[in-house]
Amino acid sequence: MVENIAISVRFAGKLRRLNPIDKRGIKEDISGLVGKYRRVLRAGALKLNIRQNSEKLKKVPLFLCKVRFWGRGKSIAAHGSEYGINQTVDKALRRVEHRLIRDKERGLRF
Repeated sequence: MVENIAISVRFAGKLRRLNPIDKRGIKEDISGLVGKYRRVLRAGALKLNIRQNSEKLKKVPLFLCKVRFWGRGKSIAAHGSEYGINQTVDKALRRVEHRLIRDKERGLRF
């Protein structure tokens, strides 16, 4: 929990057995995003779901990451699909970051 924001990360399917170092890195990426935009976010909940598809390219599986943020009547949803878990999470978090910037420029607060 960062400030007043509840963070939930769900690793579905085979990812439950994911290396703890990778899980910790993903959680640090999320905490970094929340810490960077804590003035805009203020309070709410961020939920991240990651799952592995059966499709592979050069033995690297395709991952799907969905991110949702709820806060004070507003919500943001984004997803990313890439080969490699870190790339997938980065893509989804980047999309959330772009939406936060867009809403910040419009003057919307969560």
